[in-house]
Amino acid sequence: MDMATYLSPNIPSVFHGRAACFATLTILLMIHSLECKHLELSIFQMNLLDNKLLLWSAFALSLTVFPIIYIPRISDYAFQVISIGWEWGIVFGMILVYLVVTELYKLMKRHLRKGENVGGRKMTVKEKNLPRFETMAE
Repeated sequence: MDMATYLSPNIPSVFHGRAACFATLTILLMIHSLECKHLELSIFQMNLLDNKLLLWSAFALSLTVFPIIYIPRISDYAFQVISIGWEWGIVFGMILVYLVVTELYKLMKRHLRKGENVGGRKMTVKEKNLPRFETMAE
């Protein structure tokens, strides 16, 4: 099947949308892998050079988005996408939204964890007044 058979006045938007979605998801997954390195520290507070393999893998895989979208044979036949222009604004906007939400979540988590310390030590389960659940193990 040739991609030109699909190109009608209404269809290219599907291929542009597919390319924007592919770029967004691929780059966000790589950022997410870096964010998951620590559950509470911000990505800006972490030492990303501790795990160089993870850093280089995320960087290299994020760069593969561009050849997949812009090399004609790959984009036409393998992925069926069309090169995008203004859609990059959506991609980078979604990356910004993801970073803001993730950093706010981690900030809230750090803030809530501060209240768990009593006299310089962590609170026990009894001190937290958590409900007790019966298990079969007891």
